[in-house]
Amino acid sequence: MDHLQVFLDHLREHHAVFYGAVAATAEAMPGTFRRVGAPMADWAHACLGDDFARVLAEGYVHLVIEANQAQMRYEKRGSYEHRSYAEVYEAAYGNEAFMTKYHWGLYVAMFAWVHHLRLFSFYEREFLPRLGEGLTEGGREVVADLGSGSGIWSRFALDAHPGLACVGVDISPTSVDEARRMAASTGFAARSEFVLGDATAHRLVEPAHAAISSFLLEHLERPEALLDNLAANLAQGGYAWITAALTAAEIDHITEFRRESEIVRLVEDAGLRVIATLSETPRAARSKLRFVPRSMAVVAQKRRNDIW
Repeated sequence: MDHLQVFLDHLREHHAVFYGAVAATAEAMPGTFRRVGAPMADWAHACLGDDFARVLAEGYVHLVIEANQAQMRYEKRGSYEHRSYAEVYEAAYGNEAFMTKYHWGLYVAMFAWVHHLRLFSFYEREFLPRLGEGLTEGGREVVADLGSGSGIWSRFALDAHPGLACVGVDISPTSVDEARRMAASTGFAARSEFVLGDATAHRLVEPAHAAISSFLLEHLERPEALLDNLAANLAQGGYAWITAALTAAEIDHITEFRRESEIVRLVEDAGLRVIATLSETPRAARSKLRFVPRSMAVVAQKRRNDIW
């Protein structure tokens, strides 16, 4: 069964206002849309059962409404609404029903938003091929996924490299439970471990071959702590995939980045060499907005010394 089409049909029938933008994404990048969306829809069905299309659609609608409203408030205020984890916990993280919808909304956004698909293409081109450089035949190396959420980025890494295993760390019990359930239902439990913990402090037993941190920096009061810990968990010469949102005011975003150079500086200060970057804006972003939301990706490598 084509579970991606089942989801699209459900979205069109029950949430027609939101369907158009997703259909436009599919038309703009058909190959990447299906390459990302089809397995993700299959994984969601394996995890959620026959009700998966409704859960994904409702989560996506919830995310889009919340994000748009937060961005409008940001335009008026000139700053993010929340400045501390405690505030965000009260507004979002402490509400399990809210977080479940938010979790699945973010899941869908990975293939529903054009700028996210462009980041994924960059991931395939600039990051995934580098992971094979240090893998030994018959051996197993670890990718650390800090702030793993549903574990999708690391899951695609495991698909690309059978010799990789994943250790995901997330502070949200909802996200950890969903990631574990998805790994178990899709046959990846033996290669995936998801633990409840602080991505800014959790240390692996041994340094990881690679590290991933996707859209977590903006959620933190001290984003530099995340990158410092990522570097500490990464073996010398290991590669990192880091993404962040700039001037994008979702309900749980705390740190406001206004320039791409801010992200680059944080990465370099953590002891990583920046290899490649990409910054993308949503298709619907209007130039008349004061704050245009952006998504940025960085491919980096742990330096061997102060210079390189």
